[in-house]
Amino acid sequence: MLGFLFEEAENLYGYLTGWENLLFYGRLAGVREHTLRRRALELLDEFDLEAAKGRPAQSLSRGQKQRLALASVLIQGAQVYVLDEPTLGLDLPAQRDLIARIQELPTVMVTTHDSVLAWEVADRFVVMEGGKVRKVLNRMDLADLGVGNPEELRKWLLEVYG
Repeated sequence: MLGFLFEEAENLYGYLTGWENLLFYGRLAGVREHTLRRRALELLDEFDLEAAKGRPAQSLSRGQKQRLALASVLIQGAQVYVLDEPTLGLDLPAQRDLIARIQELPTVMVTTHDSVLAWEVADRFVVMEGGKVRKVLNRMDLADLGVGNPEELRKWLLEVYG
């Protein structure tokens, strides 16, 4: 199964509460009801979304929506995740927590413009421009190019894009 987080929290149904969104996506993925309810409560707690449980998603802040969107993907229990700009709208502590969560997932593809996020979570890098792959590198390739941290990655990417 594939879990997909869209940019701009498009995963959510605005008129459903945080709780209802989690249950909807879990049921859609076939998660058993007793597991689903327990897991939904855990995710609400883990993502600091207890206040969002009974509120419509459309009434949540940008960061709350992003955290709820990620929770709605994680509740599905996928083996592969595609996360499009997952830190969008998150403050620094929430970004740090999200990066830690991403590092725990089995297989993840992250699309991002954020060199810090890319550096923290990636072991392979695909550089694209205009919908076309320009370069595919791993960490050893980057090290051979003198890239050893997020700032150097950002500078190297600026050179690639010219």
